[in-house]
Amino acid sequence: RRQHVAPSLGERTNDEFAQRSGSMTSMVHALGAIAPNVLRSNTAQKNNTSRISYQRIQGVSVSQVGLSPRMSLGSNNLQVRTGLAERASGATGRSKRASHVPNASLNDIRSIGESSGAISSFQEYFSDPTHVAGWAALVVYTTLLKPGVLTGYLDFFLLGPLGMAVGKGKFKVADFKLGRKLGRGNFGSVYQAVLVKEGWFTGTISEKKKKQNRVVVKMVNNDGEDVRKDFLKRGTMAKGAGETGIAEGYCNAVLARHAPGVTASYIGSFVADETTGIFQKGKMFLVWKYESDATLDDFLSGQIGRFPDSLEQIFLSDSQLVNEDAAVRNSILAKKAMQIIFRSLDKMHANGIVHRDMKPANIIVTSDGGLKIIDLGAATDLRTGINYNPTTGMLDPEYAPPEELVAPETTPRAPNPFIATALSPIFFLRTAPDRFDTFSAGIIMLQLTVPELRSFTNVRALKRELKACQYNIQTWRDSTYPLAKKCNFEVLDMKNGAGWDLITNLVCVRTPVTNRGRFSASQALSHRFFRGF
Repeated sequence: RRQHVAPSLGERTNDEFAQRSGSMTSMVHALGAIAPNVLRSNTAQKNNTSRISYQRIQGVSVSQVGLSPRMSLGSNNLQVRTGLAERASGATGRSKRASHVPNASLNDIRSIGESSGAISSFQEYFSDPTHVAGWAALVVYTTLLKPGVLTGYLDFFLLGPLGMAVGKGKFKVADFKLGRKLGRGNFGSVYQAVLVKEGWFTGTISEKKKKQNRVVVKMVNNDGEDVRKDFLKRGTMAKGAGETGIAEGYCNAVLARHAPGVTASYIGSFVADETTGIFQKGKMFLVWKYESDATLDDFLSGQIGRFPDSLEQIFLSDSQLVNEDAAVRNSILAKKAMQIIFRSLDKMHANGIVHRDMKPANIIVTSDGGLKIIDLGAATDLRTGINYNPTTGMLDPEYAPPEELVAPETTPRAPNPFIATALSPIFFLRTAPDRFDTFSAGIIMLQLTVPELRSFTNVRALKRELKACQYNIQTWRDSTYPLAKKCNFEVLDMKNGAGWDLITNLVCVRTPVTNRGRFSASQALSHRFFRGF
């Protein structure tokens, strides 16, 4: 900035202005809008304003040099003429001119200068490729890498608490008409019921309304363990049946929000407000929409009818049932079923949840030919660390992988959910916990395609023989073990052994360093076994 004030800026040439950095087209236009008595221009003269720099306009700012600027645009160049204010040092011979520019206009001019400076700084910052690459990496890390940092924060700190607040007090014991018992597990008993909540329908309940409003109610067992009020906020392993029920409800709610259709349709939870029948005051209950009481295990074991014929009636079209031979029909059925299972697992894992108890008994078959995953009592949310402990876990030994843990024992305990969510992509990249479920899916695929492996007894024998072969399934198939010798792999060997190749990439051990060596759900879906299907 010059130390003296030039008596007239009009003497400066356009070439001198051009040496200044930055374009002032938008600046001059803005000045014309907020201070019309300062700028006077015509269309032809505006073409030259881009050569006036931001610094030069500031250089003649009245607020800085105490001048009263008068600006006019000549035919060829922009001229800024300033009347010098009389100096306090006693300059004589000149009378002080009063500024005709309003203070508000000068403030606006100053603000525009500051805004232009901020924009210039912003542009300069992002002109550095390193900065651009850093921000791009941050966007990819928080939005695209599994299991999604931004989605995790949104769900855990906003959508989850909001859903709990809205659902609090939603149900009471009187809202349910209890039906038959569907099953019992380690952490609770499951019943069929009809929702008769006031406002849903009144008067006599017709059979049609009963069918439309059927629900599944799970009573969470009470094993005497205290339930920590901050259990979910702490993001730790569940202790006892009560906290396991809370974790199961939490995982169901997350998937209902972000992956609908993967699990049975979750409605919510409630605490019994009175004691009557199976309902005990203070006990927790989970509620799902009733979609089926037939599991894939019921079909495989022959309880619904001869397999695979019983399931083909639901999954296959009439033309497929008539025109294809038995082996081809079985192959089509296995592809349809496994495609649904892998898609469901892929969506579940994308939200940070690992089921840890995948088996035919935890997959229901709907009347429209769908498969849905149930019983998330053993599930863990590895995005927030809820229900996770690196040294312990819940599983079914007949379907669990040989490592028996979703991540190596040396993995540190999960920090609080805020930090765990921020670090979750690194955790997934390092430990690949989703491969736990895909081993179980491989065992299910074997049951769908190999007739000799459909009984629970033979699945147990398979695990024993696989363990003796160090979980190398090709070695097991080539061995002389009793079960291996009598198995029929015809369906898996079709189309150049596409099914068998997929099995060898699922039912296997993981590599010790990368924790991979086994297909993820998305990799399985891309396999040639499903090509053209």
